[in-house]
Amino acid sequence: MPTYHRVVSFQVLQRDLVSNSATVQCANGTFLTLPLGGPYTVDKAHDIYVGDVWVMAGQSNMRGFGFMQDLVTQQPLVHDSISSVHLFQSNETWAVAADPTHRLSESPRSVHHRLPDPTVRDPGLVDIRGASLGLSFAEKYQQDNQQIPVGLIASAHGGTSMDQWLESGQDSLYGAMLERIKDAGGSVAGILWFQGETEGMAEGDMIHSYADKTRQLFDRMRVDIAPKIPIACIQLGRLISTSVSDNNWSHIRFQQQHLFDTYPHCQAVAALDTDNDDFVHLGARGLAKVGRRLAIAATHVLHGDNTSSSPRIEQAVVQRVQIKSGISMQFIKVSFQHPESIHWRSLSEVHGFSVRDIQDDNNEYAVIVKAVINEQDNSVHLFLNRDAEAVLSNNKNRLCLCYGWGKTPVCNLTTITDMAPLATKIPLSTP
Repeated sequence: MPTYHRVVSFQVLQRDLVSNSATVQCANGTFLTLPLGGPYTVDKAHDIYVGDVWVMAGQSNMRGFGFMQDLVTQQPLVHDSISSVHLFQSNETWAVAADPTHRLSESPRSVHHRLPDPTVRDPGLVDIRGASLGLSFAEKYQQDNQQIPVGLIASAHGGTSMDQWLESGQDSLYGAMLERIKDAGGSVAGILWFQGETEGMAEGDMIHSYADKTRQLFDRMRVDIAPKIPIACIQLGRLISTSVSDNNWSHIRFQQQHLFDTYPHCQAVAALDTDNDDFVHLGARGLAKVGRRLAIAATHVLHGDNTSSSPRIEQAVVQRVQIKSGISMQFIKVSFQHPESIHWRSLSEVHGFSVRDIQDDNNEYAVIVKAVINEQDNSVHLFLNRDAEAVLSNNKNRLCLCYGWGKTPVCNLTTITDMAPLATKIPLSTP
C-alpha cells in the first residue's frame, strides 16, 4: 500500500483495494491510516478523501465540449457538484469537481499550449462549451460502489492523434499525463479513455494502424503506471459530415470493438446512440449517458469482472422457422455472450443491424425485414425477405452482420441499465 508523504486540501487519496484505506505521513513524522471515506483533515490540509482516482484521457469528447445550456430553453445542462467528487484540475490543483473539467489554457504543461485546441486559443469557450462526462461518471460510480469518494485527473486534449499520444518525454501528452498522476498523489484506480475521432477523419495508415497504436499505448500504461491498470474506454460516437466516409469511421469503430473486447483488464461502452452538439462532439445529455455507462464499465474492470459490461454479440447464424406446413421464413439469430445476465428494454422493433459484404462492408444487402427480441434467450431475430435466399447462396463465406455501421447509424438496442452493444462486425454463419 503506498504511503502519501504530502497531502493537500481537497485531495482524493487512492485507496488500497485490499485494506480500503490509505496511509499518510504527517508533518511530525507519524503515520496515519485513513479508512475509505472522509472528509479528513491532516495537518493543515482539509477536505481530504480516500476513494478511487480515475484519469480522464483522450481527445475533445473526453475533455468535454458540450454546450453548458440547452440551445432551445437556455436551461443549464451541467451536473451539480458533489462534495465527495474532486478534480485534479488543468492548473494541477485539487478542488471540488465542476464543469468544465478541463481548462487547458491554465495548464503549466507546455504540450497543452504547443498542440492546437480551441479552448486554449479562446479560454472563455469552455464556459459556453464545457459540459463533460466527468460528474455523471462519478455519480453513477458512487451509486454502484457504496458512495465511494471519487477523484478525477484532467488529462485530455482536443484533436489529438494516437501518434501524438505515443510521443515520449515530459513535453508530450503521455509524459504530461504521467507527471500529472505523480503530482496528484502517484496512485490511481484506472484510466478513462475516449479517442479515435482524429483517425476516423483521416486516410490511409492512420486508419489501418489505429488498433496497433492504441495497443502500444495501453501496453506502455501497464509498464509506467501499473501492470494491470484498469482501462475503461468509449467507442466512437456519431459523425455528421459529408467529407468523411462511412467506411473509414466504421473501420475505426470495429478496430476499437475488437481491441477493447480482447485486451486484458479493459472494458468499453458504446456512444453510437447519443446526441451530438456539432459534427463530432457529444452534447451534454450524450456525455451524461456515456459517463454513466463508463462508470459501469469501470466498476466491472476494477473488480476483475471478466464478463463484458456492454452486451457483446457472440455469433450470427442463419436459421429457418417453420410457420406451418409448407411455409417457412429465414431469419438470423443474433446471440450474445452471457445471455442470462442481459435484460433488454422492451422494444417493438430493433434498429441497427445490416447484412454486408465481409470484404467491402460499404456494400449492404437489403434483406432484413424486421428485427425483434426473443425474450426466451435474449437473442435478437432478424427476419429476412425473399431476396435473402439468393444473396445467401451466391455469397457463401462472404457475408457479415454489422451492428451500428456508418457515421450516423440508428441504433436502439439497450438493456434496462441503458448499456448498449458496441458497433460490431462479425461473420455471418450460413447453412
